[in-house]
Amino acid sequence: MITALILSMILYPSYPNVRSEYLLFWVAIGSVAVSILVTFLTPPVPQNTLDDFIKRVDPIGFWKGEDNKKRLEDFYKKIFLWLLGTVALFFGMFSLGYFFLLQSWQGFFCLFGFVFLGILYWKKEFGRI
Repeated sequence: MITALILSMILYPSYPNVRSEYLLFWVAIGSVAVSILVTFLTPPVPQNTLDDFIKRVDPIGFWKGEDNKKRLEDFYKKIFLWLLGTVALFFGMFSLGYFFLLQSWQGFFCLFGFVFLGILYWKKEFGRI
């Protein structure tokens, strides 16, 4: 952030006729370069600090934690349920729109999709109906 501020204060007054999008690109490139350089030049963080970070943040993904596979499966399940619920809600909203426009067949199709995906969501989330 400080690098971006310093680069902005140098580049923008030095090149007033250049569009700011182009200067912003060079500010971003310079900030990334300085960030990578500082990452490799500073000493690593102590292991107990990393352990406290893992306990506080509880990261998932490619992190080498204890039961990361289980948490990653739970994360994928939550993402799937989120997508399922979003599509179900869109089906419900479109069904209302089709019914208001007196297009019954499309409305019934979307209503069926809404009910079907809603039941599927309920079974995946709560295990039973």
